[in-house]
Amino acid sequence: MKTKEINVPVICIAEFADLLAEYDLTNEIMGSTEAGEIIVEVQYEKEERQAVFELLELVEDYSADDN
Repeated sequence: MKTKEINVPVICIAEFADLLAEYDLTNEIMGSTEAGEIIVEVQYEKEERQAVFELLELVEDYSADDN
C-alpha cells in the first residue's frame, strides 16, 4: 500500500471528501498547515492511482485559482 500526503485548501474540502468517499480510499486528517490547508494522508493501492491523480488535480485547480 502506498501513502500520499495532500494539502487540501479549505475551499474544496467538501468536494475532496466526496471523491475520497466515491473511491472508498482510506484516509486520515493529519493536521493543518500555517496557510490553513488541511493535511490529509491517503492510502491507496497501485490500482487506485488514478483516483489519487484526480484528488491531486482537484487540489491543483483550486490552488491555481488562488494565484
